[in-house]
Amino acid sequence: MNLLKKLSVKFINAVSIFSVVLVFLVVAFVCYQSMLKIDTDEYWEIHSYQVSSNINVFLSDLENMETGQRGYVITGQESFLQPYNAGLADVNKELQILQNLTSDNAVQQKNLSLIKPLLDAKIADLENSISLRTNSGFTVAMADVSTDKGKQIMDSIRAIVINMQTEEAGLLQVRTKDLAEVNSMAESIIIWGSVIGFLFYLLVNYIINKFVIGEIVQKPLMEEILKANKELKTLDLAKDEFVSIASHQLRTPLTALKGFTGMLIDGDAGPINDKQHEYLIEIKNANDRMIGLINALLNVSRVDLGVFVVEPEPVNFAEVAESVLKESEARINNKKFVVTTNFEKDLPSINADLNIMRMIFQNLLSNAMKYTPTEGKITFSIKKDGHNILISVADTGYGIPENVQSKIFTKMFRADNARIKDPEGTGLGLYIIKATIEKTGGKIWFESLGEDKGSTFYVTIPLEGMKKKEGTKRLELK
Repeated sequence: MNLLKKLSVKFINAVSIFSVVLVFLVVAFVCYQSMLKIDTDEYWEIHSYQVSSNINVFLSDLENMETGQRGYVITGQESFLQPYNAGLADVNKELQILQNLTSDNAVQQKNLSLIKPLLDAKIADLENSISLRTNSGFTVAMADVSTDKGKQIMDSIRAIVINMQTEEAGLLQVRTKDLAEVNSMAESIIIWGSVIGFLFYLLVNYIINKFVIGEIVQKPLMEEILKANKELKTLDLAKDEFVSIASHQLRTPLTALKGFTGMLIDGDAGPINDKQHEYLIEIKNANDRMIGLINALLNVSRVDLGVFVVEPEPVNFAEVAESVLKESEARINNKKFVVTTNFEKDLPSINADLNIMRMIFQNLLSNAMKYTPTEGKITFSIKKDGHNILISVADTGYGIPENVQSKIFTKMFRADNARIKDPEGTGLGLYIIKATIEKTGGKIWFESLGEDKGSTFYVTIPLEGMKKKEGTKRLELK
């Protein structure tokens, strides 16, 4: 009888452990498949950007050729043929690159097949004008240029280029949407898989405690629990170390790249031509976006892991808001925003973390400016409201569609109209603000009547001030 009981206990233990392992293996496999799909979708998203960029380069080379030809016909100086010769060397090469990049796309291949004879005709027309200027003089060459033959060819090429850009824009929108859906699905799989695995773990513990008695099982189990706790602490330290490494080791080379690029743009290393300047500006902008993305991801990690603390001090919210508005003055003037401030007089200073409040104000104001068209109105208000300080930022911008309003504070979520107005956004700003405010005792919400009807974001901070958490090392939220 005792032997039978021992066998039953072993069988139950084996089945329970096997079930837990099986659940995690299934979750791991599904996650792996999701990661493969994410890699594929990211590849095609980058591919669309690359095709669009090469289309622009092709058209730019052709326009440079036309500019060089006209300059030579007018002046007769061969120096004006430099952009023509450079474009002539590159334009067919760019066309071949586009044919290779779009080999999987029948629509783009058809567009390129239409462009090729037009390109040959355009080059022949340009060469004819240059030859006439060289051999027959200005009058004959200008008579040839003055006909609309070359313009008709160029207009036809531009029309096809617009079709190609429209095709790539459509593909990019679909691929970006697919990538967001796969990311969301992968996150759901990880969360629900972890929940199911944890429930199975609890079930195993219940079965073991119910059927396995005595020190034969309990003692080894306790040792395993202690070992698991030790491993969890090690993992927790590893997370902190990762945040530290990421904040310094990843941003340091990017900061250096930003500095050297700025020096090249300013001409510190010698003169550069217009095309080099244009490429350097693109490199600088891409580098700035990467730094911004790393900072956003680091802030998400810090909020999720709780590795930041609040360091309250008396803060005058109106003064902080005025400072943030002053920093954004150039952007406000550039887009001709009408900014109104309604700061209640004699507002008390509140115990709050100055860096966190600056981050909140900067994000809310930045979002309002980002999604409000030129000459729009922005209203920044701060007042007492019962036992709280109420902060609001209202705009007359593009608004938030009703069907996505419940998701607006979700990590990595971006509404379709937000993607169109700001394709470089990360979808992390509002998530970070909400998590930070709620961890420090405040609240955030918004009101929007729908798309193109503006939005108002509200934040409350208790008059008693932000909560202070002791015993945790400080990591700045920037």
